[in-house]
Amino acid sequence: AGLVAFCATLPIVVAALIGGPVIDRIGRRRVAIASDAVCASAIAAIPLLHFAGVLDFWMLCALMAVNGFAHTPGNTARYVLIPDLAAHAGTTLPRAASLFDAVSRGARMVGAALAGVLIAFAGAETALLL
Repeated sequence: AGLVAFCATLPIVVAALIGGPVIDRIGRRRVAIASDAVCASAIAAIPLLHFAGVLDFWMLCALMAVNGFAHTPGNTARYVLIPDLAAHAGTTLPRAASLFDAVSRGARMVGAALAGVLIAFAGAETALLL
């Protein structure tokens, strides 16, 4: 578990260093969408490879590294979108930022609990796939 966590964390550091210029060059919205697509694909590949009986440990480490590398620029891009979204919604920036943070934290908290229930009833592979 420690090695998999390391494989997921090291790319976060690298992505944090190069994420800003990538976001500036490609665009905030595109980076956020691409990040979500890459992360979803990497996580979905884990149970699919497991069900196929071909998931090796190195593949798990590589998929977690891809997830970590794509996740950081996506998070940054979403935070940078807040001022534009606040203006579009006709609300103040502090209100939009606090709502974004509250929804993000609430989703992580509720999502973790729902994932635990789903793992208990359907198994870890099915939970990852969903």
